[in-house]
Amino acid sequence: MGLRTACRTGSGAALASVTVLGLLLGLSTPVQAAPKPVNPTDKQLAAAQATKQRAAQQLGAVTAQLVLLKGQLDRAAADTDAAIAAYDATNIALSEAVDDVTAANQAVDTARTTVAKARHQIADYVFSSYVYGRQPSITTLLSGTDPNSALEAMAYQRYLGAAQQQHLATAQTNTVALSNAEAGRKRALQRAERLQRQAEDQKNRAMAKLAAFRQQQTDFNRRRAELTAQTAAAAKRLAALTNQRRAFERWQAEERARQARERARQAAERRRQAAERRRQAAEWARQEALRRQQQQQQHSAPSPAPLPSAAPPSDDQPWTLPLPAGSFYMSTCFCMRWGEFHTGDDLAAGYGTPIYAIGSGTVVAAGPASGFGNWVVIDHGNGFTSIYGHMKVLAVSAGQYVSVGQKIAYVGSEGQSTGPHLHLEVRVGGMFGPRVDPQVFLARRGVYI
Repeated sequence: MGLRTACRTGSGAALASVTVLGLLLGLSTPVQAAPKPVNPTDKQLAAAQATKQRAAQQLGAVTAQLVLLKGQLDRAAADTDAAIAAYDATNIALSEAVDDVTAANQAVDTARTTVAKARHQIADYVFSSYVYGRQPSITTLLSGTDPNSALEAMAYQRYLGAAQQQHLATAQTNTVALSNAEAGRKRALQRAERLQRQAEDQKNRAMAKLAAFRQQQTDFNRRRAELTAQTAAAAKRLAALTNQRRAFERWQAEERARQARERARQAAERRRQAAERRRQAAEWARQEALRRQQQQQQHSAPSPAPLPSAAPPSDDQPWTLPLPAGSFYMSTCFCMRWGEFHTGDDLAAGYGTPIYAIGSGTVVAAGPASGFGNWVVIDHGNGFTSIYGHMKVLAVSAGQYVSVGQKIAYVGSEGQSTGPHLHLEVRVGGMFGPRVDPQVFLARRGVYI
């Protein structure tokens, strides 16, 4: 790269100073860039997309399970309805069985009454037999002296025999009826109890099955609600990251357009400044020629010879180059550079090249300075102040008076610098006043950088 340098100086200058210079020199201020938005990474976007897909898949699976479960619930409800219907039918049969038990109980009571009556009749017969004795023999009947009595006795015996057989038959029949009635009652009770147990079992199984499916449906609905919330959150996160990425891409496009406009503006500004310098140089040459012509016409005495490389004093003071002629070249002008305004001229030269005061005046500062590494500031006493930066070795101190062309320091690369050079500034109204182009300032006084 040789001696070419790119030095960033005056970094502590406020934006207001640049605006003042722009107003002073007719410059346009650069358009400020919009703040850079957040740009989510591709990994973040991919993770959000995957999370959303997983949640959606899980939600779809649970929804499908709910559809399947609905069919099972419908079947379980139908089974429950059938079980309840069977339970109702069993209850009807149970009521009929209860009626059968009631009828059987009535039959048992009737049979018991009949048996008791038959047994009473038998007891009466036994008692009558005991009173009237056993059946008389034929001898007894033939030996009787009273035929009528004999006939009556025989008739009574026949009556007692027939009654005995009838009562015994009735008692036997009623006993069988009682036994059958009791057996029927027992069967009716057993059937009623069996139907009741069967109905209860069917109902309990159906209700338990339905309750299990209802609980499963409740669990699935809760899980679906959770997955719905997760899916919504994942979708919201993905949308936020996507919007951030789109905002960043819009900002990138706007920033590229802004930078292109800024480069075009800077190029136009450099062209304008170059034209302005040429115009000022031509104006100075015209004025100088007019001044010399007037002097020749007035036959005035010749002016004192200027110092080496110094111009005639257009403001009652001689000026000179800050470095030996031919020992430097301009690496950065008084113009926009790297997105900000460079407020002086950078003159690249070898290490140790002597630096001269461009005009006489008083040194108001000499030593370390932010950004400059070291600087020397000279107040020329006529409203102008010159500043020299990045020197490693100084040859003057604050408060010292220096004359035009006096050696004040040596070229270095201190502070914010990428190579040996001199940063030269000229300010109006003091060391913190507005900056002007040193090249134009010296050209108007006959010194050309």
